[in-house]
Amino acid sequence: MSKFLRPPNLEVMQQLIPPSPQSLKLEASERELLVVQVNYFSPGDVAVGICIWHGLADGSAIFNFMKLWAEINRGVNENICNKVVLDCTSLFPPHSSLKDQHIKPQSTSKVVFKRLFFDGKKIVSLKEKVNKEIMVGSFDHKLQASRFMVVSSLIWGAFIAIARERKRAINNKLYSHAMYYTVNLRSKMNPPMIPQCMGNIFRFVKAEWSLAEDDDIEVTSLVKEVIKAKRNVSNVMNNIEYLGFMKDMNEAWEDSRSLTLTSVFGLRYYEVDFGWGKPVWLSNGSISVPNGAFLSDTRDGEGVEAWVVLYDEDMDKFEKNPSIMAYASSNPSILIEK
Repeated sequence: MSKFLRPPNLEVMQQLIPPSPQSLKLEASERELLVVQVNYFSPGDVAVGICIWHGLADGSAIFNFMKLWAEINRGVNENICNKVVLDCTSLFPPHSSLKDQHIKPQSTSKVVFKRLFFDGKKIVSLKEKVNKEIMVGSFDHKLQASRFMVVSSLIWGAFIAIARERKRAINNKLYSHAMYYTVNLRSKMNPPMIPQCMGNIFRFVKAEWSLAEDDDIEVTSLVKEVIKAKRNVSNVMNNIEYLGFMKDMNEAWEDSRSLTLTSVFGLRYYEVDFGWGKPVWLSNGSISVPNGAFLSDTRDGEGVEAWVVLYDEDMDKFEKNPSIMAYASSNPSILIEK
C-alpha cells in the first residue's frame, strides 16, 4: 500500500474501484444501487472501493451512509438504522417536466484528470489576506471567505484565463465565464433536515465573471462573486425554476463558458471506521466530464485536494497558471503513519 501511494498511481487506482452503475447502459430499475470492492494489500492493508448510483445519493448521503454502515459493522449502536431517512419525495415531489439532462461534450479532444494538493498553511495565509481585503470598501462582508471559497476561486481563475485565451482565438464570442458549485440544502431547509437523509438534496448556484474586459483576475474579486452566489441559494429552491437554471448551466458548459465544481468539505469521511482503523486517504474515482473540479479535505483537515478535469489541450495551461503553481503541487505522495 505504501508503495502504491508514493505517489498514488492514478491509473492503477481505477482497478481498486468497481464499475459505476451509471456507466452500464441499463434502465434505472435494472442498475445496481450499490457496488463494493474490497482490495487487500500486504501486510494487512485494505482499500475499499464504493460506487453508489447518483440517482440515489449525493455526496453527503454517500458519506453519511458509509459512516453508519461502519458503525453497524463495529456494533456501536443497535438502533442506528433508525437514523436513516430513505424517502424525501414529500419534500421534493417528482415532476413530469424534470427529466435527466445528459451532458454531451462538443469537443472530441481527450479528457484528462489530475490530482492537486493545496498546502494548508498557504491557503490559511491567503484566506486571511482575502478577508482583510473584503473588509475594505463597501462590500457586505457578513459572509467571509472560507477555505473552499479561496481554493475554488484559485481554480476558477485558472479556468477563466484559459477561456479568455480561447475567446481571443474565436473572435471574442465569449463574454462571461461562470462557476457553478454545489450547496447542500439539508441544513438550509425549514425545519432543517438531518444529515442522514438519502437522495440528491443539493442545488447548484452560479458565480459569474465578465470576459469583456482584460482586467486582472484577482482571487479576492472572485471570492466576492462566490460569496454572492452562496447568498442566492433561496432563489433556486423551486424545482421548475431550477430546471431552467440547469438548462442554462448545460448550455454554458457545452461551449466552455463554465466550470462545474463540487466539494465534500466538512463531511468527516476520515472518521469512517469499519473496525480496522480510520482511513489514511480518501480519493475520488476518475471523472470523464471535462471542465470540472472535485474538492475534498485532507486527513489533517488543513489542506485541500482537488481533482481537476479538462480537455488535454487545456490541462498544461492550467497547471502552469501562476496561481496554481504558487499554491498547489501535483499528485504528491500520501504519508502513512504506522
